[in-house]
Amino acid sequence: MSYDIRIDGDGRFGLDFRMAIFLTNYEGTIAQVAKPIALEFVEVKRNMCIVPTLTLPGAEGYDFMQALANCCDKANIKPPEPHRLEGEIAATKRHLEDLRMLLKLRKP
Repeated sequence: MSYDIRIDGDGRFGLDFRMAIFLTNYEGTIAQVAKPIALEFVEVKRNMCIVPTLTLPGAEGYDFMQALANCCDKANIKPPEPHRLEGEIAATKRHLEDLRMLLKLRKP
């Protein structure tokens, strides 16, 4: 079984995000759907025991997060930080290439 996560809606435009979490069989056919979950928040108080919102056993957690990342990618939802870092890394690589060329030109 593997996860298939699908979203509908776009919060940027005031529309609700709706998410469905499916388990598919080895043929890729939807076999099960997760029950609806109400995401509720409570105030954090001193000495409060924090219980995980969602717990998935072992490799299922990785598979779930990979399916969620794939879902976000399909919906063009990207974290802002990695894109900035990718640009900085690309600029640093170009700078190093320029320095290497300059150093080769100055060698006897």
